[in-house]
Amino acid sequence: ELNADEKCFIIKDVPAGGYVAALSVSNGFGWSDRSPASDPHAVGPPPRPPPPRLTTTAPSNLIVSWSQLEGIPAPRWVTVWVQPDGETSWKVVDNHSGGLVTSGGDAVPAAKLNCVIKDVHPGKYKVAISCKNAYGWSDRSKDSE
Repeated sequence: ELNADEKCFIIKDVPAGGYVAALSVSNGFGWSDRSPASDPHAVGPPPRPPPPRLTTTAPSNLIVSWSQLEGIPAPRWVTVWVQPDGETSWKVVDNHSGGLVTSGGDAVPAAKLNCVIKDVHPGKYKVAISCKNAYGWSDRSKDSE
């Protein structure tokens, strides 16, 4: 129950799942009918992000960029996956150094919308991203074109 002066009600720590909201109000005469339900909203790991974009800046640097990511709650971190042409394994970008590592490394803040990969060898590369919110990691995106 809320006071009539309150316009917002926050429910914390809900489990992952789909949710809708509806309300009814009361006064001295009783309760109103329930309102129509809101549009559904999913709470959980972010959906699979779209493929990132890959561009070059200097002979040995690449820029990976992505669009604003969706999810409730919003994604906070991005892992950038990089695969040199002809290799079967993927590496990840370490946000602290801008270099490629085989595992670990610092994730990139999602709000940054891009990262620079430093000191790459000449050649072709594929990149993909995955993002994380409070509920976990998304599936990895499709590879960049």
